Amino acid sequence: GAATIRRAAAKAGPFAMVVVDVRTMPAAEGLRTIEGIWKADPDIQIVVCTTPHDRWPDQCIERLGFTDRLVFLREPFDISELCLLACGLTTKWNLACQARLGAAELEAITQERTQTLEAEVQERRAAAEEFRHQAMHDPLTGLPNRAQLIEHLGRCMERHRRDPGYRFAVLFLDLDNFKVVNDTLGHDIGDQLLVSIAGRVKAAIRTLDSVTHFIQDTTARLGGDEFIVL
Repeated sequence: GAATIRRAAAKAGPFAMVVVDVRTMPAAEGLRTIEGIWKADPDIQIVVCTTPHDRWPDQCIERLGFTDRLVFLREPFDISELCLLACGLTTKWNLACQARLGAAELEAITQERTQTLEAEVQERRAAAEEFRHQAMHDPLTGLPNRAQLIEHLGRCMERHRRDPGYRFAVLFLDLDNFKVVNDTLGHDIGDQLLVSIAGRVKAAIRTLDSVTHFIQDTTARLGGDEFIVL
């Protein structure tokens, strides 16, 4: 019987209930039978047929505890009584299955919506970070632009007001005859030259620890052929 229940559950066609007649079997054997059935299908409901005066139900409850999946039917009973009980238990079992399916569907919808919202939040954060990067950097060289340079200079001056011993320097670099490069070789070559110069200047400066020092050494391209080293 337990093997039949197990096969039915494995094929997604489980039984709603099973009737176990323990009127002629020892209590220990009946308990092992019920435990084996629930091991095969934890959701199945069990109707136990007993005699009027035995202590089987008490022993069963002591071992298995109180559960709505276990019903005792004492003698005398007839087929119509058992059929009505089976009808009620099957309806109850169907409602429980529908509730589990509804909860599973709700959980799936919730997880899907949560993942969608998390993805949207990440996309917005990435877009905001990209927007800030574009707003504060030169698209050609990738160096900080004028807006970021002014912000960094403001921090340096504010720190100098708090600590007169703090010093910083601003170096202005201009490429001579850069217009000749654009006019003779084209703006694409001029852009390549600016990118190369930016890389060389950046490689020649220090990068101070931002935790120890409020501002890092920064190379900023002001535009055209002009650069600032802070």
